Amino acid sequence: MRSQSMMWIAVCGLAGLLGAGLIAGCPAPEAPSDNDADIPDVVDAENFVLDSAQTRTVEDDLTIRSSGIVMIDGDLVVEENRGQSITIEAEGDIVVSGRIVAGNANPEAAPTAKSLRSQTTVSRIGGTIVLESKTGSIILMDTAEIRAGDGADGALNSDGMTGGAGGRGGDVIFTAPNGSLTLPNARGVIHLGNGGRGANVTLDETSIDPATLPEVFENTGGRSGVPIIDVAIIEGIEPETITLEEELIDVRNQRVGEAGDEITTFNLALDPNPFTGGVGGDAGNL
Repeated sequence: MRSQSMMWIAVCGLAGLLGAGLIAGCPAPEAPSDNDADIPDVVDAENFVLDSAQTRTVEDDLTIRSSGIVMIDGDLVVEENRGQSITIEAEGDIVVSGRIVAGNANPEAAPTAKSLRSQTTVSRIGGTIVLESKTGSIILMDTAEIRAGDGADGALNSDGMTGGAGGRGGDVIFTAPNGSLTLPNARGVIHLGNGGRGANVTLDETSIDPATLPEVFENTGGRSGVPIIDVAIIEGIEPETITLEEELIDVRNQRVGEAGDEITTFNLALDPNPFTGGVGGDAGNL
């Protein structure tokens, strides 16, 4: 994995993006060139700004860490699907009006030295998108597209009977414990990864020894991706307080609370519904 400390557009970039002349002496941002289209796997920046004229290609799992703000007006996208995840961590606000697209799972993609980590650990799992603001807020404009990756369909082992589970879809995670989340007033702009379909198992009853059959067939469909939201406020949605009747563990296997705890929830039955996808995969046939 490469790590590169970068200043991307930083303060002068913000001035160019928001309007020339806001900060004296700052040049206008340069247009992207062909030789800087790929983004390093780890980016450390004071402020990370991707303007509307720019596209950055994600080759492997990507982490952007900003000590200030993050603004994504352009495209931050996967070109070759290998289940790549995208994580953006900022001390301040994260504002997205462009596209953030993680990788669909593709177990058939040939691994390279650069992609080996993703290829071996999440080969059938769709890429997850994480937006985390430590002290600020997360703002998704109506033009934004946040797209987690879909899981891959299952494949049987060489015996033709075991394995075959579909891969799970990628999640979309918003974390702003000291700030708010603004969801777009638009339909279907946040894609939760769909689960992959389980593989079909074909048995020849005339030649199969029942003693060799597995106790449980594993060709289940993959679970869908889910939205995971940990914020102080969701703009426009009144929080609800509920009392847990039993211990609650989330999809990340993290403990939310135990019986008797009061937790804050948000009703995401919105119109227009900004979420799309999130469909679990069908189990394979026997």
